[in-house]
Amino acid sequence: MTLTPSDVASLSREMSRWEIGEYISAGLVTIACAGEYIADFTDWFTGGVKERKERLAKRSTLLLIAALSFEVICLVRTNQLSGTVIGAVDELAENAAKTSAIAMMQSGQAKIDAKAAEETSGNALVLSRGARQEADSFEKDIMAAKKQSTSAIQASERNTEKLAYRTLSSEQQGRIKSRLAAWSGRDLDILVVNSTPEISGIADSIRASLPPSWHVRQWFASMGPSVAGILVSTRTGSDKEADDAAKALVELLKPVGASRGEQFGSGSPHWAIMGTAWDNNRIAPIRMLIGAKQ
Repeated sequence: MTLTPSDVASLSREMSRWEIGEYISAGLVTIACAGEYIADFTDWFTGGVKERKERLAKRSTLLLIAALSFEVICLVRTNQLSGTVIGAVDELAENAAKTSAIAMMQSGQAKIDAKAAEETSGNALVLSRGARQEADSFEKDIMAAKKQSTSAIQASERNTEKLAYRTLSSEQQGRIKSRLAAWSGRDLDILVVNSTPEISGIADSIRASLPPSWHVRQWFASMGPSVAGILVSTRTGSDKEADDAAKALVELLKPVGASRGEQFGSGSPHWAIMGTAWDNNRIAPIRMLIGAKQ
């Protein structure tokens, strides 16, 4: 089905609403995680009463399940709409290119007619000038069509790049594992901040790329500063080997947006941690923060 520009604009608005639904779901996930954290590690809102803690934990779990389910629905719908929009933009670009080709053919024919009119008689010169003006008008139409086609293609490429997940190919994973094997037995803490399916996917790919000799621990972090991209940092006072390994990690993961982060101390992270309890006595000298795509 051919979509008009107004149809594409309507689909884009609908996609924006589903994206807002994803953000709302992410917020509910954060609230549910906070509820589980409060139920398990504090006496807030429960007064330390076991039955209240269990009730809060159960309700938080149900909220977490519902929020994640709704987030998956929003994500699937957003992907469907984005595919439709991209296809419509590509079709508009193709139609613009066809219009450009037709206009080019008409322009060529108009120039031939103008030349023939010039050779016939002086009166034909007037007609030739008119034909030339028509040809100029066709050329302007061609330029406008080309410009529209270029804009549509660029918009399609931007949408495709924005919606694409960060991935590591098998070749990239093998290169990472081979290169990092030079620092055997390194300790690494991974914090997945405000997780989404895209963030979890790249986190799993990175972890699968690390050498088996590395000691890797991973947490899911929320309720703290937002993180854009992938940040690799070292602990204050760590040795040169840890610093060299961190530099190599950044270099190898640059294709998926990695960069060097600021050094960290021996205290707890600035996020609410889910998973294995955080132990300040077992902080790895290298830390990787994985957040949303830049």
